[in-house]
Formats: sequence, structure tokens, C-alpha cells
Amino acid sequence: MVVKLTAVDVDKSMLFLSDYIKDDIKDLGEKLKSNAVQMANHGDGGSKEVYELINPKVAFFNSPLWLYLNQSKDGTKKMNYKTEEVIKWLEELNVKTTYLAADCNQLVHFQDMEIKLVEN
Repeated sequence: MVVKLTAVDVDKSMLFLSDYIKDDIKDLGEKLKSNAVQMANHGDGGSKEVYELINPKVAFFNSPLWLYLNQSKDGTKKMNYKTEEVIKWLEELNVKTTYLAADCNQLVHFQDMEIKLVEN
């Protein structure tokens, strides 16, 4: 399931990609465009083409630090997760801000000029 929320009072939107893995959502084209995105499959999924369509300025990784860093849970070895590649895509797409929402206890504030994470 993919969900898009829009804060009409400040004209900002966020796309929640959940556990999307297939690339068939690219058919949604312009409807995917959002100011912010919750990264697919905890940052270990999606495609560069879909992120290009979204064109976010802010990205949220809802993952534990070890997954974000592509490491084993104990931090002793490199794993085969896609997060490093996904992070490079975001850099290439000029995503301005990336948040790691590892503890899932944060609020997102949409304001006229920015989108920011606030500790809850």
C-alpha cells in the first residue's frame, strides 16, 4: 500500500511507500510527486526511477541504525542490504534532508518553508 498525505494549508505532501517492492507504481507518474517520502521497505527497497518521480526534498528512513548502515545487527560485518545504494540515489537526486526515524517516536511538522522532524 502506498499512501500520500497532503497538508493543504502549507501545500506540502508526504508519500508513505511502506513495503513497496514492485516497480509498477511508476505508472502513477506525477501523482507520486511529494515534498517528503518515507523510504520503501525501511530504505532497502524501491527504484531510482520511482524516487525521481517523487522528487522529494526530505527522506525518512524508518529503520534501525544497523540496517541504514548496511551492517549486521551487532555491527561486526557488512550485509547485502540496498540502503547504501538508495542513499546514493538520494544524493544524486539532491534530496536536501534525510532523517533516520529509528525509534519511531517522532513527529513530522509541515511548515511553509520546511519539513522538519520534532522529537515527541
